[in-house]
Amino acid sequence: MRYQDNSEGHKRISARLDLDLDLCIHASAFSGLFGYQNIKSDCLLYLVGTGLAEGDLSLNAAEACKRSRLFVEHHTSFISDSYLKEIERLAGRHAERLERNDLEEKSATLAKLAAKEDVAVLIGGDPLIATTHKILFIEAKRAGAKVRVIHSSSVFSAAIGESGLDFYR
Repeated sequence: MRYQDNSEGHKRISARLDLDLDLCIHASAFSGLFGYQNIKSDCLLYLVGTGLAEGDLSLNAAEACKRSRLFVEHHTSFISDSYLKEIERLAGRHAERLERNDLEEKSATLAKLAAKEDVAVLIGGDPLIATTHKILFIEAKRAGAKVRVIHSSSVFSAAIGESGLDFYR
Protein backbone atom coordinates (compact mmCIF):
# COMPACT_ATOMS: atom_id res chain seq x y z
CA MET A 1 0.00 0.00 0.00
CA ARG A 2 1.12 3.53 -0.59
CA TYR A 3 -0.08 6.79 0.85
CA GLN A 4 -0.32 9.99 -1.16
CA ASP A 5 -1.94 13.40 -0.94
CA ASN A 6 -4.44 14.25 -3.64
CA SER A 7 -5.22 17.78 -4.83
CA GLU A 8 -7.71 18.34 -1.99
CA GLY A 9 -5.13 17.42 0.64
CA HIS A 10 -6.87 14.19 1.63
CA LYS A 11 -4.71 11.18 2.41
CA ARG A 12 -5.41 8.37 -0.02
CA ILE A 13 -4.65 4.73 0.47
CA SER A 14 -4.14 2.87 -2.78
CA ALA A 15 -4.25 -0.91 -2.92
CA ARG A 16 -3.94 -3.22 -5.93
CA LEU A 17 -6.90 -5.58 -6.51
CA ASP A 18 -6.80 -8.86 -8.41
CA LEU A 19 -8.72 -7.28 -11.28
CA ASP A 20 -5.94 -4.72 -11.75
CA LEU A 21 -8.11 -1.91 -10.45
CA ASP A 22 -6.94 0.81 -8.11
CA LEU A 23 -9.12 1.09 -5.03
CA CYS A 24 -8.61 4.54 -3.57
CA ILE A 25 -10.24 5.17 -0.22
CA HIS A 26 -10.48 8.76 1.01
CA ALA A 27 -10.24 9.41 4.70
CA SER A 28 -13.27 11.68 4.22
CA ALA A 29 -15.74 8.78 4.05
CA PHE A 30 -15.60 8.20 0.28
CA SER A 31 -16.29 11.81 -0.68
CA GLY A 32 -15.30 12.28 -4.29
CA LEU A 33 -14.28 8.65 -4.54
CA PHE A 34 -12.17 7.93 -7.61
CA GLY A 35 -12.69 11.45 -8.96
CA TYR A 36 -14.82 10.32 -11.90
CA GLN A 37 -16.11 13.26 -13.92
CA ASN A 38 -17.42 11.43 -17.01
CA ILE A 39 -20.84 10.35 -15.76
CA LYS A 40 -22.87 9.57 -18.88
CA SER A 41 -26.33 8.97 -17.46
CA ASP A 42 -28.68 9.92 -14.68
CA CYS A 43 -29.16 6.27 -13.76
CA LEU A 44 -28.00 5.02 -10.40
CA LEU A 45 -26.55 1.86 -8.96
CA TYR A 46 -27.66 1.62 -5.36
CA LEU A 47 -25.63 -0.60 -3.06
CA VAL A 48 -28.23 -1.11 -0.34
CA GLY A 49 -27.31 -2.34 3.11
CA THR A 50 -30.19 -4.28 4.66
CA GLY A 51 -28.83 -4.31 8.20
CA LEU A 52 -28.60 -7.19 10.63
CA ALA A 53 -32.18 -8.35 10.97
CA GLU A 54 -35.66 -8.08 9.51
CA GLY A 55 -37.01 -4.56 9.71
CA ASP A 56 -33.59 -2.85 9.54
CA LEU A 57 -34.15 -1.41 6.04
CA SER A 58 -33.92 2.39 6.14
CA LEU A 59 -36.42 4.74 4.51
CA ASN A 60 -33.79 5.77 1.94
CA ALA A 61 -33.14 2.12 1.13
CA ALA A 62 -36.86 1.42 0.74
CA GLU A 63 -37.24 4.35 -1.69
CA ALA A 64 -34.26 3.16 -3.75
CA CYS A 65 -35.80 -0.32 -3.96
CA LYS A 66 -39.14 1.09 -5.15
CA ARG A 67 -37.62 2.93 -8.11
CA SER A 68 -34.97 0.40 -9.22
CA ARG A 69 -34.53 -2.98 -10.80
CA LEU A 70 -33.91 -5.08 -7.73
CA PHE A 71 -31.20 -7.68 -7.16
CA VAL A 72 -30.27 -9.58 -4.01
CA GLU A 73 -26.78 -10.79 -3.25
CA HIS A 74 -26.39 -13.97 -1.22
CA HIS A 75 -22.69 -14.72 -1.65
CA THR A 76 -21.08 -12.52 1.01
CA SER A 77 -24.02 -12.30 3.42
CA PHE A 78 -27.38 -13.80 4.22
CA ILE A 79 -30.80 -12.22 3.89
CA SER A 80 -33.59 -14.50 5.10
CA ASP A 81 -36.39 -15.46 2.72
CA SER A 82 -38.98 -13.80 4.97
CA TYR A 83 -36.99 -10.54 5.08
CA LEU A 84 -36.50 -10.63 1.31
CA LYS A 85 -40.26 -11.13 0.82
CA GLU A 86 -40.90 -8.16 3.12
CA ILE A 87 -38.54 -5.98 1.04
CA GLU A 88 -40.12 -7.18 -2.23
CA ARG A 89 -43.59 -6.38 -0.89
CA LEU A 90 -42.45 -2.93 0.22
CA ALA A 91 -40.76 -2.25 -3.15
CA GLY A 92 -43.61 -3.70 -5.20
CA ARG A 93 -41.21 -5.78 -7.28
CA HIS A 94 -39.36 -9.08 -7.35
CA ALA A 95 -35.63 -9.24 -6.52
CA GLU A 96 -33.44 -11.17 -8.94
CA ARG A 97 -30.93 -13.43 -7.21
CA LEU A 98 -27.22 -12.85 -7.83
CA GLU A 99 -24.96 -15.85 -7.44
CA ARG A 100 -21.26 -15.76 -6.63
CA ASN A 101 -20.13 -15.84 -10.26
CA ASP A 102 -22.58 -13.03 -11.14
CA LEU A 103 -20.79 -10.73 -8.74
CA GLU A 104 -17.23 -11.87 -9.25
CA GLU A 105 -17.17 -12.57 -12.98
CA LYS A 106 -20.02 -10.50 -14.37
CA SER A 107 -19.81 -7.29 -12.37
CA ALA A 108 -19.09 -5.33 -15.57
CA THR A 109 -22.38 -6.59 -17.07
CA LEU A 110 -24.34 -5.49 -14.00
CA ALA A 111 -22.49 -2.16 -14.02
CA LYS A 112 -23.43 -1.56 -17.67
CA LEU A 113 -27.06 -2.28 -16.79
CA ALA A 114 -26.83 0.38 -14.08
CA ALA A 115 -25.71 2.89 -16.71
CA LYS A 116 -29.04 2.31 -18.54
CA GLU A 117 -31.52 1.98 -15.67
CA ASP A 118 -31.64 2.35 -11.89
CA VAL A 119 -30.41 -0.81 -10.20
CA ALA A 120 -30.47 -1.64 -6.49
CA VAL A 121 -28.39 -4.49 -5.10
CA LEU A 122 -29.54 -5.67 -1.67
CA ILE A 123 -26.60 -6.62 0.53
CA GLY A 124 -26.90 -7.97 4.07
CA GLY A 125 -25.23 -5.76 6.65
CA ASP A 126 -23.20 -2.86 5.28
CA PRO A 127 -22.54 -2.86 1.52
CA LEU A 128 -18.89 -1.82 1.56
CA ILE A 129 -17.60 -4.50 3.93
CA ALA A 130 -16.81 -6.98 1.12
CA THR A 131 -14.27 -6.32 -1.64
CA THR A 132 -16.75 -7.76 -4.15
CA HIS A 133 -19.06 -4.76 -3.73
CA LYS A 134 -16.20 -2.28 -4.02
CA ILE A 135 -15.32 -3.87 -7.36
CA LEU A 136 -18.95 -3.49 -8.46
CA PHE A 137 -18.77 0.17 -7.38
CA ILE A 138 -15.68 0.71 -9.54
CA GLU A 139 -17.13 -1.14 -12.54
CA ALA A 140 -20.31 0.95 -12.40
CA LYS A 141 -18.30 4.18 -12.35
CA ARG A 142 -16.29 2.98 -15.34
CA ALA A 143 -19.53 2.15 -17.19
CA GLY A 144 -20.78 5.69 -16.65
CA ALA A 145 -23.32 5.04 -13.89
CA LYS A 146 -23.65 7.04 -10.72
CA VAL A 147 -23.36 5.02 -7.52
CA ARG A 148 -25.07 5.66 -4.21
CA VAL A 149 -24.19 3.60 -1.17
CA ILE A 150 -26.92 3.26 1.45
CA HIS A 151 -25.11 2.12 4.56
CA SER A 152 -26.58 0.02 7.35
CA SER A 153 -25.38 -1.80 10.43
CA SER A 154 -23.03 -4.72 10.03
CA VAL A 155 -22.06 -7.57 12.30
CA PHE A 156 -18.67 -5.91 12.73
CA SER A 157 -20.03 -2.69 14.23
CA ALA A 158 -22.66 -4.57 16.24
CA ALA A 159 -20.15 -7.03 17.73
CA ILE A 160 -17.96 -4.22 19.02
CA GLY A 161 -20.92 -2.38 20.52
CA GLU A 162 -22.47 -5.49 22.06
CA SER A 163 -19.15 -6.48 23.64
CA GLY A 164 -18.88 -3.14 25.43
CA LEU A 165 -15.76 -2.13 23.51
CA ASP A 166 -15.36 1.25 21.85
CA PHE A 167 -14.20 2.11 18.33
CA TYR A 168 -12.25 5.08 19.57
CA ARG A 169 -10.12 3.34 22.25
